[in-house]
Amino acid sequence: MNPSDITPHDHDVLSGRGNGSNLHPGNIRFRQLVNVARERYVSGSKEDKKKYVYCIVHHISSLNPPGRFLEKLDGKDGPWSIMSEKVVINKTRQALREKAPEIEKALREKASAIEKAQRGKFKKVSNTFHSQYTENQNLECLTS
Repeated sequence: MNPSDITPHDHDVLSGRGNGSNLHPGNIRFRQLVNVARERYVSGSKEDKKKYVYCIVHHISSLNPPGRFLEKLDGKDGPWSIMSEKVVINKTRQALREKAPEIEKALREKASAIEKAQRGKFKKVSNTFHSQYTENQNLECLTS
């Protein structure tokens, strides 16, 4: 396909900064998927991390019409081009790693609170918190 023939649609994820790409429906969907998978990505094994990345990319490309990851050629005024799979994978990994230190700290605090509660050091621990934590660990890769 000739790059000048590419017109973004609502399922596409647009590379770029600012409100143009941030407010694009495909970018909003991409960020939602990343947010769903981020905690599990950060705490997951190397194999799990790969699964979450490919799950997000596959979800976008499985939409009807298929979503594409697009970037502008020649700066902001050039035609759209489809990003290589390697670039898409790297960008998705980067999105999943955003805020990783804060998430890791929160996960350690959650695990510590649960461990202390199980040892009986705290008499009042929210059962809701514990069930939400456990439920989150058992979710499928991503939701629609």
